[in-house]
Amino acid sequence: MKNPFGLYLVITDPATSYETCAEAAVRANLRFVQLRMKNVSREYFLSTAKNLRAITAGTQTLFIVNDSPEIAAEVGADGVHLGQ
Repeated sequence: MKNPFGLYLVITDPATSYETCAEAAVRANLRFVQLRMKNVSREYFLSTAKNLRAITAGTQTLFIVNDSPEIAAEVGADGVHLGQ
């Protein structure tokens, strides 16, 4: 039976780009990548989310957006993480 769980990467303020981190996660076959961006414009958040969706689309890596159901829906993310 295939394990439905796995390593879950939360990308927030990376030293490199969000896209570079997502590409590495896909290459490593990580199960989940979560985009977490705080205190940024909606436009930047949306643009980055679109880029990460493109990187993860068609791979085994599921794409999760943090705190924004609207952006998650707009980019076709696999899920959304809602905090407390």
